[in-house]
Amino acid sequence: MKRMIAILMVLALLLACTALAEEGDETYAWSEPGETNFISALPALREIPGEAEAYAYALELWPVISAEPLPEGTRELDIDRHDTSYHIAILNMDDQAQYNVGFLSNGVVQHISRKDKDPLRYTGERKDGSGLDAGAWEKAKETIAEWVEKLSPGVLDLVEPLKVWSVLDNGETQRLFISALPLDAAYDGSLHIVAILYADGRCEVIDYSCYGAG
Repeated sequence: MKRMIAILMVLALLLACTALAEEGDETYAWSEPGETNFISALPALREIPGEAEAYAYALELWPVISAEPLPEGTRELDIDRHDTSYHIAILNMDDQAQYNVGFLSNGVVQHISRKDKDPLRYTGERKDGSGLDAGAWEKAKETIAEWVEKLSPGVLDLVEPLKVWSVLDNGETQRLFISALPLDAAYDGSLHIVAILYADGRCEVIDYSCYGAG
């Protein structure tokens, strides 16, 4: 009887360990078990077979998100073994990300962002996106759509029209929080963009993600 109890306890422990391993599977860097992101429908852009090519591609993509020189710092790479994607970050001395980018091994970008250095970036009044001036939004949307199409050709054909859900207005700039769900409900993820709208009408994207949260 004691032997049977011991065997059952060992089996229970093994099952618990297996469950924990599945929950804490570190090979999922960005993807989620059982999910299919909508960008899987996009055509391949290039082949990225390994880490060297991934780093080279990340450096090539930096000018898309910033006109400044590539930031210096520690470079980190995570590889998601489930969707075969590469996720690269450049960190400063305080381990704060200055640049983040992720892409599939076929070159399709999953996310890209740069650090927002504006000291007023967290200040201001939070407003509903519907209150944004229609003319300003139409002009900004045109710029954003052009930027997105350059980064990821065809991705806007897979999602609903871009919509501003909220605005953070500090009097000098407006940060637009923009989202769009996939047109095909069978897909997971959503397009999420953070853009800065300046008083002179200029607009620049600082955060782009196909996972929903930038």
